[in-house]
Amino acid sequence: MRYPNKRRKGGDVQDTHLLIPRSVGVLTNERTNLKVWMTITLGLYHNVDALLEALTSQDCCISNDAEWTMRQANFIVSSEISKVDLVLASARQLGLRRDSHYGNIFDCGIGRGLQPCSAEIAPQLRRQYVNQPEGEILRIVARERITDEKGRRKIFAMMQSEGRPYLDTCGGWTEICYRLDDIFVWSLPRKIL
Repeated sequence: MRYPNKRRKGGDVQDTHLLIPRSVGVLTNERTNLKVWMTITLGLYHNVDALLEALTSQDCCISNDAEWTMRQANFIVSSEISKVDLVLASARQLGLRRDSHYGNIFDCGIGRGLQPCSAEIAPQLRRQYVNQPEGEILRIVARERITDEKGRRKIFAMMQSEGRPYLDTCGGWTEICYRLDDIFVWSLPRKIL
């Protein structure tokens, strides 16, 4: 099932990127005091079609932009099974003091030892995060440059709305401004013992 980037609620059209998240997961990393929020598994599907099928079998709505992005050549599905530790962090938790451009949030997270996520993390997280609170929006910080059909840089976003999981994209160019408490998903490097 697909949906447009805008949806109707009570007769009004809402931009799904502007819903305010209601909760922040448990957050630590030595340089940021952010705790691992969730560990997900990559490499469970051998291609994009299999991953999209897994999402739709879970009644996940996938925007046209998200599907288009997943079908691009630079979207790589892992061939090996691996685990990835994820953390949640808002601009405020990264030490910023006001609404900030995506580029500033990105640089601040990198400076605190966080890593951007591979593109596969977004749909895998959408599939594996089955108890996302209603209204929460998570924006996945991208490692690879992903763009929409018009060449605008994008990042994946996921939300739970009206009891259904959604996977979409939102602005990922450095000049776009996000609120201080918007939540971003980052990956953490795994320690080698």
